[in-house]
Order: sequence, then C-alpha cells, then structure tokens
Amino acid sequence: GVFQAELVEQFIQASGVYPTGSLVELNNGFVAVVVAMNGTRRLRPKIMLLLDENKKYLKEFATIDLSAGHADLSVKRGLPPGVYGINMEELFL
Repeated sequence: GVFQAELVEQFIQASGVYPTGSLVELNNGFVAVVVAMNGTRRLRPKIMLLLDENKKYLKEFATIDLSAGHADLSVKRGLPPGVYGINMEELFL
C-alpha cells in the first residue's frame, strides 16, 4: 500500500526513528540500546553501549549522547529485539 507522506512523517515524529529501548548497531560495530530520544536530532539518540565490535559484552556499559559530540559515531542500523542473545529484562534487573 501507499502511505500518505504526512502520516508517515507524523508517525516518525511520534515514535522516533530509533525508539527508546531499541537495539542499534553503530558504524564502529558496537551494539547499543537507545536510552533516550533526542527531540531535534532523531538520528543521534542517547545510547548505552552493550557489545563491542566482536559482539562481546562490555565490562561496563557506557552511556553516550550522540547529539553531544561523538561526531565519529553514528547509528548504522536498527537491530531486531533479542539479537546476539541480548535480553533487555535480564540486563536491567
């Protein structure tokens, strides 16, 4: 089906490109979870790094705001829930 451009735009604005709680892969291969949306720069959310480029858990999960510096880092793609065996409930309990 064909979507009306205005509706698609409203949906993106409402949900965000990478909603809070979604998993993303960065351009350096690291995997992170989106912890907060950035209202003006939707492609540069606040994220928590979970896995390194080899998809191994980091010793400490660093939180970084992609909208505040970190020009070398960007979200390459969204990832499906549960990818690489990541269980969000276990991580945050």
